[in-house]
Amino acid sequence: MKSRWIIFIVGAATVGMLTLAMNSRPLEIEYHKYSLERLHVAIYDEPTVTSGGLVGYGDGNQFERQEQHCNRLATLGYFFHKRYDMDKLPDTGEVHSAFWQLVQNEFPNRRYPTLSYPDNVLEVWDLAECEAEWDEFVDRHNVPDFADRFIVKTQK
Repeated sequence: MKSRWIIFIVGAATVGMLTLAMNSRPLEIEYHKYSLERLHVAIYDEPTVTSGGLVGYGDGNQFERQEQHCNRLATLGYFFHKRYDMDKLPDTGEVHSAFWQLVQNEFPNRRYPTLSYPDNVLEVWDLAECEAEWDEFVDRHNVPDFADRFIVKTQK
């Protein structure tokens, strides 16, 4: 009688482990998506004030963890990760700010693009099906006459 219970328990455990193994990719994707959401809240929804009165968001460790989760989602095929060298953009703070505003306006619900300054490298982690949309956006805006075409001049 005991041997039947042992066989039943071992069999049930084996079936459970196989089921978990077959469904581990979606579970891992959900884990990383959830972790990214929690990090985003921790980084951006709760500003920190230093002793000098400066307000900042997050710390280096949180940004590193965010990047690790994004990279893992890219490895799993849920995200794509690409670095766009915006080498045709004029190297000015005004152009940099205007381009970043365009990114925010065109992709309002995307949380994982970054734009470095002064080298103007746009780094994107986004849903895999959105890669063509980003490629088209970069092709349309990575132009030498960006300031003339996309920055509204105010008259004094």
